Amino acid sequence: MSHGAHLKCTGVVIEGEGFRAAITRGVLSGMALLLSRKVQAMAFSDTLSALKWMRSYVPIGPIDRPTTFIEQVRQELAPLADR
Repeated sequence: MSHGAHLKCTGVVIEGEGFRAAITRGVLSGMALLLSRKVQAMAFSDTLSALKWMRSYVPIGPIDRPTTFIEQVRQELAPLADR
């Protein structure tokens, strides 16, 4: 499935602190530089930063409680991971 002209940006959140998380974000950011400039790409350490950045490319609505939404999705997916 191709998103074609509909894809405006992609933000990747690599949670965590320290060297391993930082180097992972750095590698992903470096790879993004090699991609087509038609689609903006960036790596982030937290969801709120990613959402703030994405707002400049797509309308995403209020972002005052992103952690609540993400925790809800994680809880819903957790039982599926146990299968």
